[in-house]
Order: sequence, then structure tokens, then C-alpha cells
Amino acid sequence: MNKKIALLIFGLIVTSILITPVIAASPKKIPATARTYAQVNSEPEKEWETEGGILHEQGIVRTGNVMLNVQGQAPLIGTEMEALDIVENTKTGKTVVHSQKLVFTFEGGYFEGVKQSREFNALPLEFTLEQHVVLQGFGAFEGQTLMLTQYWSLAMWPNPPVYEGFLLTH
Repeated sequence: MNKKIALLIFGLIVTSILITPVIAASPKKIPATARTYAQVNSEPEKEWETEGGILHEQGIVRTGNVMLNVQGQAPLIGTEMEALDIVENTKTGKTVVHSQKLVFTFEGGYFEGVKQSREFNALPLEFTLEQHVVLQGFGAFEGQTLMLTQYWSLAMWPNPPVYEGFLLTH
């Protein structure tokens, strides 16, 4: 019994020694921006409004273009595809957009993940957008993660909304 415990402890020590360098290696954080444009939404697959004025739209597909700028690299131009659902309170103007899937595709690979958005429409001329994106890389971007945030309001007009954040690499 004591030999089994000693072997178990020895195995745990060896495993922790081998794993520690992998855990200790911090990802490289490179500043990045992205801008989506020429977007088109499909009609929702399903749409309904509750008596309380909550509008639900499900199964929307948004397509468009994306330009990704990673510090120290040439800009990448690609396409965007997003499957999303929208819930809007028609009384307050608050809207939540939940992205089921967001994909930025470039030559050689793509980034895929999710986006969470909140829109605030207090008055017809007051609009604020807050978005958070986490995308994992595939193909040429394997092992990389895009972490982006976008804040935009009509006060920033005519400047287009831009995602800002980081590309994490190992």
C-alpha cells in the first residue's frame, strides 16, 4: 500500500514538473483592430412579439466583409458570417443580440467563436452599441485567439464602428 502511495505521489510530481513550463508560458498579446462592413442580414427564421412589447427574432444570418489589422502585420481582408438572434424591448429600445456563431474567414484559415452585443436606443437620435468578441483560430491561425471589444455611439458619427483588442498567440 505504501509503495502505491509513493508511486502515486512520484507520478504527480513528475507530471507537475512536465506540465509547469506549458502552464507558465504566457500568450503573446498583440494589439489588433477589426472593422466589418457591407453587411446584409437575412430575414429571421422565426419572429414574434410578446404582449409586453418584447420582439424576438431568431435564425438571422449576417454576411459581409471584414478587415483585420494586427500590429506589425499587413491588413487581412476577408468575409464575415454570423448566425444571430435578436431580442428587443420595443418600449425601452434596449436590444440584445446573441451571436450563435461568428466566423471571420481569410486566405489560409479562419477565426470562429461568439459575439455578445447590447444596443441602447433611448431616443431616435441616441444609439449606443457595445460588443464583445472571442474567436479561436483555425488553419493558418491555429492556436491564436482574437479578443475584441467595440463601443460606438451616434456621437462618434461619421466614424465607423471598430473592434479593438488583442490577438493572443503562443
